Amino acid sequence: MVFTAPVIQPTGNIFGAILFAIILVGAWTVFGLRISYLLRLLRLGQPENRINHILKRIGFFLKGVLGQSGVLRNPVPGIAHFFTFWGFIILQLGALNLWANGLGFSLPIVSSNAYGVVLDVFLVLVTAAIIEFAYRRAILRPAALESKTHDWKEGMIILGLIFLVIFTIVGTNTFDYVATSGAFTSPISAFFGQLFTGIPLQGAIVLYRAFWWMHILIVLGFLIYVPNSKHLHLMAAPFNVFFQKTEENPKGALPIIPDIEGRFEREENVGVSKVNQFTWKQMLDGYACTECGRCNMVCPANLTGKPLQPKEIILEAKAQLFADGNSLLKQSAMSNQKVSEESNADVLQLVGGRISDASLWSCTSCGACVEICPVNIDHVTKIVDMRRHLVMEEEGRFPKEIAPLYTNLERNRNPWQIRNDTRAEWAKDMDIKLMSDDPDCSILYWVGCMGSFDQRNRKVATAFAKVLKAANVDFAILGPEEGCTGDPARRTGNEYLWQTLAQQNIETLDGYGFNKRVEALNGAKAEKTDAAAPAKRRLILTTCPHCFNTIKNEYPQLGGEYTIMHHTQYINLLVMSGKLQLPAHFDKRALTYHDPCYVGRWNDIYDEPRSVLNTVSDAPITEMPRNKNRSFCCGGGGGQVWMEDKTGVRVNHTRVQEALDTGAEAMAAACPFCITMFEDGVTAKGKAEDFKVDDLAEVVARALESASTSAV
Repeated sequence: MVFTAPVIQPTGNIFGAILFAIILVGAWTVFGLRISYLLRLLRLGQPENRINHILKRIGFFLKGVLGQSGVLRNPVPGIAHFFTFWGFIILQLGALNLWANGLGFSLPIVSSNAYGVVLDVFLVLVTAAIIEFAYRRAILRPAALESKTHDWKEGMIILGLIFLVIFTIVGTNTFDYVATSGAFTSPISAFFGQLFTGIPLQGAIVLYRAFWWMHILIVLGFLIYVPNSKHLHLMAAPFNVFFQKTEENPKGALPIIPDIEGRFEREENVGVSKVNQFTWKQMLDGYACTECGRCNMVCPANLTGKPLQPKEIILEAKAQLFADGNSLLKQSAMSNQKVSEESNADVLQLVGGRISDASLWSCTSCGACVEICPVNIDHVTKIVDMRRHLVMEEEGRFPKEIAPLYTNLERNRNPWQIRNDTRAEWAKDMDIKLMSDDPDCSILYWVGCMGSFDQRNRKVATAFAKVLKAANVDFAILGPEEGCTGDPARRTGNEYLWQTLAQQNIETLDGYGFNKRVEALNGAKAEKTDAAAPAKRRLILTTCPHCFNTIKNEYPQLGGEYTIMHHTQYINLLVMSGKLQLPAHFDKRALTYHDPCYVGRWNDIYDEPRSVLNTVSDAPITEMPRNKNRSFCCGGGGGQVWMEDKTGVRVNHTRVQEALDTGAEAMAAACPFCITMFEDGVTAKGKAEDFKVDDLAEVVARALESASTSAV
């Protein structure tokens, strides 16, 4: 690698070079001190392992940071961000060369004319991008960009700085071209340079040095400004993308509180009420937030007038961290350890302070905010962590409707005042066996509370059982041995109750040999004794997405690893394998399909239900505008199905109207909560006679009955 001296020394003499060196070191020192402070704040957070699966994380970085995949989902601003990001990289390479010039040498490649062409291309693209950004912020002012913590004008500061960087680069290169007769040539410098060829050589050198110094000071000012401003995300977002969840922590799983009983006994926090009770990664989310507001624009609670804005949850937590940071650091230094509850007593509580209880209880846990976030922020986990505080550490700070839910779950293992020993009554005339009668049955149908007790959703359980029988599937149910998976308890913040319910179910499932982890251990023991037997292939099926997600993604946290499929997946598998023959074009109704949040966004099941419906329907399903990973919530998740929706417009009414607007005659769904919420919405809109809501299993069961009748 060859370093050459610049044709013109931009600092003029040794004194100028020394001054530049002092400014350069000073700026980087200020920057380093700020970064050190920010890192010290993160260290106040609770530990969390996010340094595993390095190769996969490198993939996240390549796709999400270098490929800008997150921002490109919104094409117009996304493309502008893409060019701005890569333009920033290219421009900073040029800045490095200008710094090198100030110290008396030039860098190879970036001092070449070829680099000058690439630089000019990105100068044009970035200029176009900042014009688009300025137009959006100053003229369009979309609601997504509004913030309680920052004025829109602050965004113009960064655009102004970027423009000044571009302007000074063009000026520096132009007068470099003039003063050196084209030693460094690029299309833009040559174009503007022709306009100044008549000025004296000394004048060109003075102007070159003036623009060089302006550029240096602006870039170094930019360096100091960014980590002290709302634009901290420019530095933090790449790290947030790198440290996102891996398959070891499925996106549908909330984090577990280990040794929860011990924490109660030791009077340790089991939720989050203060900012330092978040994990360091949750704190990093605040640094990384771009304030784009996409989360607000897809949040069903926010869009229907509830007091929840996911963006503000993240920003208020960050604001709290900065407000309390110095105090927390001093307290931590005094004890030389993490801040204790006692030493943290004077810190303003986050919950009930900056973040209201009402906003936390408005969340449906649909995950739309998490899905849309371009920098992989997890809003839902923070909300549930704060709900945990309200439920398990406070008295009465949760909606009154939740109290009987908890009582019934504790007493009856279901959400109602119904004895659990009646769970199998829906199946009493269907000749469906209990697992206790056939412990070796390889397929278990996990019916769930809604399918077992709710009159409307019992019809779904019956329909799915008929589908399984039509395909000659040998299956059983647990009946009274089955209990609520605990999803409503966990997502409303009662982690202790969830763990209690989950452990009871895991014990039952393990007793019947469904636990893959236990089977693997038993197989290993058998191999050592030369008596190995092939592990049983046991499968759990369920019609409830909430049961599906909990068993699949969260029971492993307590040692329960099971092979489980949602009924939309299994029905499609039966059709694809030829075990289930569906009459084509049976359903003459115009159908639309709703993607349940806990089937779709949280578990990425989109194609299977559509494949089945398009097989049995007379015409392809009519999609609602918000579908698949952009689906709009039914309003029942996150415990909302047990609460009263009294603020704004009901979420389910909004989704039902969207379905009606497609012109469809019926809506297919695949979740008992969705069916309950939508039928309520259809009735409220006076369309109960004209518009039907069916589970996919009901559509298939009717098609099979029709085919059977036709055959006779």
